[in-house]
Amino acid sequence: QTCVKEHVRRTLKKGRHVLLEGPSWRGAPTRAAHASLDLGLAPTELTRVIGMTRAYAVTSACGVPEGDEAAGAHLLARNGALEDSVCGWLEIPTLRESIRANGITGLALTHLDDLSGLEQVRLLIEDDGEGGGRYETHPGWEESLRERRHRQELPAQARRLLARLESLLEVPLVLLSVGPNRAETIVLKRLHR
Repeated sequence: QTCVKEHVRRTLKKGRHVLLEGPSWRGAPTRAAHASLDLGLAPTELTRVIGMTRAYAVTSACGVPEGDEAAGAHLLARNGALEDSVCGWLEIPTLRESIRANGITGLALTHLDDLSGLEQVRLLIEDDGEGGGRYETHPGWEESLRERRHRQELPAQARRLLARLESLLEVPLVLLSVGPNRAETIVLKRLHR
């Protein structure tokens, strides 16, 4: 690990960029501060923190709201999650807390294509702490997103949903994944200067 620390420090001193990734498996806590601590960097040396989230929740802890079981089954079938997983709506309070705690400056939204075919898409706006809360409902879309390469090519319903997410979360979206392949990524903002 000492060699890695030295390499990162030399690279940063040369004015070059370093990409640090956290764990990507389900349930693994990822904190931006861990990256700087593990490499002996000051937190102020992190110039950008890009968070990554699916366009919906995947968990084994809670389910979809009553009446949304069909949407949960649709998402579970599309994403290839583990058998004990439950898919539900994106939880804005949880994302806001993660954004705040990690100093996230931009968000990569994955699996947006999995929402295609849903009549409606909901966002959990306020959590009541007892498995319920207040939801916003947005119109869904039928079209596949996999061939889209620019935000303006997305269906109007998807574009409005993305704008609402940016408004609620107060961070810009920087990447959108519209399929499982690397080419199925829409870059909204350059990640380095």
